[in-house]
Order: sequence, then structure tokens, then C-alpha cells
Amino acid sequence: MALLELKGITAGYGQNVILRDFNLNVERGEFVSLLGSSGCGKTTTLRLIAGFSEPMQGTISFDGRDYTHVPLHKRNFGFVFQSYALFPHMTVFDNVAFGLKMRKLDKATIERDVMQMLKLVDLEGFENRYPREMSGGQRQRVALARAMVIKPDLMLFDEPLSNLDAKLRVKMRVEIRRIQQELGFTAIYVTHDQEECFAISDKVAIMNKGVIEQMDAPSTIYNSPNTEFIARFVGFENFFELTRAQDGVFAAADGTPIRAADQKPGERFKGCIRPEDVQVRPAGEKGNNAIPGVVMVSTFLGRHNQLNVKTAIGEFVVSADQTQVFPVGTAVTLVLSILTAMRGGKSFLWSWTAMLLAGFPAGVLIAYAKPFSTFAKKLYRVGAAVAGWQGARILSGEAGLIIEDADLFPPQNVTQGGMKLYGSRPAPMVIGYANAVVQTAGSGLVPLFEQMMHDQNGRRYTVDSFRRYESGGLGATIRGDVVLMGSIAFMKLMRVRVPEGTRLKQAVYLSVNGELTAVFALNYAPAESVRAGLASVLRAGALVPVLATRDFMITPQFLKQRYKIPPEHIEFPIVEERAALSEPETVRSGTQGALMARSSFASFAGSVVAARGLRSTAILCICIALVGSILGAGLMFVLTFLGADLAASCWNLFLYTALWLLPGLLAGLLAGRA
Repeated sequence: MALLELKGITAGYGQNVILRDFNLNVERGEFVSLLGSSGCGKTTTLRLIAGFSEPMQGTISFDGRDYTHVPLHKRNFGFVFQSYALFPHMTVFDNVAFGLKMRKLDKATIERDVMQMLKLVDLEGFENRYPREMSGGQRQRVALARAMVIKPDLMLFDEPLSNLDAKLRVKMRVEIRRIQQELGFTAIYVTHDQEECFAISDKVAIMNKGVIEQMDAPSTIYNSPNTEFIARFVGFENFFELTRAQDGVFAAADGTPIRAADQKPGERFKGCIRPEDVQVRPAGEKGNNAIPGVVMVSTFLGRHNQLNVKTAIGEFVVSADQTQVFPVGTAVTLVLSILTAMRGGKSFLWSWTAMLLAGFPAGVLIAYAKPFSTFAKKLYRVGAAVAGWQGARILSGEAGLIIEDADLFPPQNVTQGGMKLYGSRPAPMVIGYANAVVQTAGSGLVPLFEQMMHDQNGRRYTVDSFRRYESGGLGATIRGDVVLMGSIAFMKLMRVRVPEGTRLKQAVYLSVNGELTAVFALNYAPAESVRAGLASVLRAGALVPVLATRDFMITPQFLKQRYKIPPEHIEFPIVEERAALSEPETVRSGTQGALMARSSFASFAGSVVAARGLRSTAILCICIALVGSILGAGLMFVLTFLGADLAASCWNLFLYTALWLLPGLLAGLLAGRA
């Protein structure tokens, strides 16, 4: 059983997933390095092992115990940081002794263990110095001693040498390896330096996009990479297709016999070779692995020349000795010496492309239910349901989308921020006037003023005449009084004097007989569901939002402030048309496009946009089926005639049969994103 085992780990930060189904086994006493480019998940893996974070999925086991949720302070692990993380106000002795003091060991034991560890890292006589008085290499050894003095079950290194100069890095990696072999502890080392990793490790795990591509001894990885990614990572630059002829002998694309190191079963391979392992000789020379070519580019790089040579099997990058001068256009012979053959090639794909394409139509048609199922589940969450394919067709038509007051700002999202009266009219009368005007207008402010009527014992009045103004306000005659209600801009337009101290942008102004009577401060709180609904409608493209609001405060400019919606993307009719569009209408039989589970703009917008996505997905499925049928029939005839079907196997057939459902799954995801 491995000392440390990570199984099926998925981890990341928020929505950013770094590791996916990650697995790692480390044996007792091994020195394992994690190597890879920035962002591949090395440090994330180390933090999970140390206990700084926990995985989203998977388990971490250490010495047979489940460590997945064991807190940091209960793991007896040593950690050496990139920045050393020494306490600047403590001496070397106190820095190293810190972990022992936290474990409440006696003074004699602490002094003995600290001095032994300082001797091990060659820092005897430095115990009374402070970190600022030491070199970078010395500080790194202090950090190493502090981590090891607690006798950890596992040592973790996070790029500990990255802050040191080149010569000191070489010296320190030798020291770390010496100490590890002397004490026999198990270590995991994170670095992006390939040379450092190969020099210090028993095993190297090459990471790429959150998974381990290959874990093996450094020499094995360097000489026999499993994948093209690893090959490029460790210095291979030349790649070409090979076909097996007999044991150890292959044929290149032009028929040239090639000898390569090969212990892998199969028929098709990809050959790879480093630039320094290609010899350049005059044209016409014969021999094993000799390939004719022409020099296309020659670059002087100091100790050697880099040549780009074009051959019948591809272009090669070659490192030639400085004494070898081959001008551009020179015919040469390339001799491939240390050649590696990786499993790969096109035989598998070429043999079964026709079968895959022929299976597409069946897969698409069978899996069509998946998009509709995904689509229905998405709508259920937002409170809507589409009445079958006919409903989806109606909702996905080219049309405008009428948006009313309550769609944008539900009643609970509009609150009063205060009221100020002017003149001698009592509050019940003023509130009654305002309520009568908004009631007649059918404004979304009705619930707010009804609540004010209840709180202030407002009086109810009947409106004798009523008018909507294009400039953003309402007018009415009540008991012979001329009442105006609107924004501050409307009041200025109607020549109503507004005191300087009351000029609020987000407020309703009320005047009676030309005199300012009241100011009602309002708060319009944006709703996240509405924001999402508006964004989805605008992304749909062909849908034009039509603002049919009766609340004079809600304009395209106001929506820009509250919901970050560009005004030019919203149609804003004249006031009479807005009132007409917002009148309730009788739903005509046979035109229902959606069945609403609950009334909200977000749910309706979701149903419209999702219907468009479903329709697009259906068209995509039909196109894939038609193209797949035509290409599949043609290629199956040609490839069968050429004998490609002879490469068939039960495993290949099973794999491609499973892939029949892939277009349907992708279509389902497409509908779900909509």
C-alpha cells in the first residue's frame, strides 16, 4: 500500500476547477517531484496534501488513514515555502525551535534536536544570527531545518529554490537530496525547472491541465515519453508518422525504413527525436535512418547552428556543429540516431471514420430527446414551461418583447425613502391626491402609495380628468385642483418652482395648482432575476425589448443606471402607445406559446430565449444528420474498397457505437446553455 494516495480528486477555487479526477500514489521513502507549466495544478495539489484546502471530490489517504478532512495542524507534515517564511524577529535557533515549542517539549529536548538539525544542514555556529544577516542559501537551509526538526511524516517543497541564483540552486538541490537520503523521509517537490526536477527525484510526475500525463523515473520520462505533450516538454521537436514493418523497424510516410526503440504493441506510431540527435551529412550518403532533405533556414546560435531542413516526411529542426556550414538551399542527408517511437498514428481514426460518420444520423435522431429534456428542466427552475414543439416555435419567432413596470421592478423592490410636504395641505389629502393619480394611470407605484394611504390614513378622491405627458409626468383635476405628478425634470418643464435643497433625482414630485406640495423619495432596487432576464433577451439578438411602462421614472436611461442596459437596445414608444401596449388583452385560442408556473419577467424571458435555443438545436441536429449521412455513405464505400475495414475490432466497434450519442449530448448542453 502506498504511503500517500490521492483518488479521484477534483479541486479548484470557486468556479475555476484546477484538478479533475486527479490520482497520485507516493511510496514510503520516495522523493517525488511534480513538474509542469504554470497553472497545471502543482501548487494546488501540494496545498491539498498539506491541508491548506480541501477537495471538491475525491479522497486523500496517508498511511492507510483518511486525511481528506483532517485539519492542517493535525497533519505531521513539514512544509518548505518558496519565500522561506522565516520569522525576521527571531534568531536561527528560535526559528528552528518554533515547531518544537508549539508541541510543548522540554527545553533540553528542544535544544538537543535544534542543534542536531543545524549540524545536519551545516549551520553550526549560526544559531544566534537573524535571517537578515544570512545569505539566500543559508536562509533556505534554516527553512529546511525548521521543517525537518519536528520529524515530519511527509516533507512538502513548494519551489524552494526559485529565489536563488543558478549556482546556489545547483548546490542546494544536492544538499536537499543528501539530507533526504540520510534521513530517509518521504518528500513531494513542486517545481517548473526540468533540470532541477530530474536531478533530485526518484520519480517525476508530469502534469498537464490538472492531470498526470506520465509518472516514472526521470531517465524513463526523458528517453521514452508516453505522449507528444511530454515529448515536447522534455525537448523533442521533430515528429513524424511511422508504420510498423517488423520488430524494431518501421516505415516512414515515404516508405523510408526507420529503426527506433520500440517495446509497444500496435501498428501505427509517431516517431520523435531531439534536434541534437539528428546528424547532418552531405547529400547522397546512405545508411540506417538516412533521409534526404534541403536546408530551408540556417540560424547561428553560438556554440551550434540551428537548421530547418525540409524532407519528404516533414520539416526537421537540427542542431549542427558550428564547424558544419550548410547554406540555405543546400541538399543534405539527415541521419536519425536516438529515435523514440510513441503509440499513435492515424490508422485507428482512418479505418473507422466512415463508420463513425455513418452512425451520426442515428445518434442525432435518437438523442434528440436530450435537448428537450434539458430545456424543460431549465425552464422549470425559472417558473416556466413551453407547450410542446408548437409553443417553442411560436416563442422563437421574430417579435418584440413587451416589458411593463412590475417586470423590471417588482413591487417589493420599490420602497419609499421618505416624504416631505410643502404648503398648508395636510398629509392625508396630499397622499390621497397622489394615490388617485397613480391609480388612474395604472402605474407600478400603486402598491407603494396604497401602503402610504394605510400608514398615513390617507383620503380617497375621484379624478375628474386625467392626462399623460410625453415629457414624463401625469396630470389630473381633483375637486377643482390641478394636480401634476412626475420627475424633477417634468416639474421644471411645467414651471413649478423646486427649492434647491430638495432636488432629488430618484423621487416623485407632486404639485397642486402650480405650487410644489410634496416630494416622495423612492428607492428602486434592481433584482438579479430581472438583470439575468434582460441580459438573456439582449443576447438572443432578434428579440427587441419594448418598454411599455406607466411609471414615469422608468425610462431607458434609468435602466442604464440600474441594470447597465444600453438605451439604444430598447424601444421606447410614445406615452399613448406605452399605455395601449400595457393594457391587458384576452389571450386568443391556439396562440399560447408558454405555460407560466409563476408570473415574472425572468421566467418569461427564460422561456423565450430557451425556445430559440431549442429551435436552433433541432436545426443543428438535422444538419448534422444530413451531412453525416452523405459523408458517411461516401467514405464508407471508398474506405471499404481500399480495405480499411480489415482493421476492424470489437473494441473499435464498441467505442464508435458509444460515440453515436455524442452529438445529442452536445446538443443537450447547447440547449441548456441557452
